[in-house]
Amino acid sequence: MKMRQKFKYVHYLPSAAIACLIMGLAAAPDARAYDSWCDITESHGPPIALASEALRARPSQREVDRMNLLYNNVIPLLNTVGSATFWYPDVWGSPDIRPDTQRLLAAMDDLQTAANNGESSARQVQAVDDAVATLHQKCDGKRGLPPREQH
Repeated sequence: MKMRQKFKYVHYLPSAAIACLIMGLAAAPDARAYDSWCDITESHGPPIALASEALRARPSQREVDRMNLLYNNVIPLLNTVGSATFWYPDVWGSPDIRPDTQRLLAAMDDLQTAANNGESSARQVQAVDDAVATLHQKCDGKRGLPPREQH
């Protein structure tokens, strides 16, 4: 009898709630780790450039929304790189890209503000492209962790 009382409310769970729980668990995104700071900038640089390029000439609201969605997802990651208070290139395998990441963030902020106000220009898009290209030049071939010394 006590066993029945313990679980007497289980049959009241609506099947839709159970389905939502199952679907929510199945749709969880994969966890992803980055080995180095360059992994972050190299992984997100191309999508940033593509989303920004769509704003070069008379962007639609849909293109602005896509840019906002991407920027809002990658800005926290880029802030991690641009605002790092210490840098150990031998540990993370990246050159010191903090100033370049800060320039990219500033260019992205300028473009995002202008696009949301309906005033984006080719100059602002080019500033984002140039910042992404500079980061790519510095990080080219430096993804992942450096090899460990053999003792």
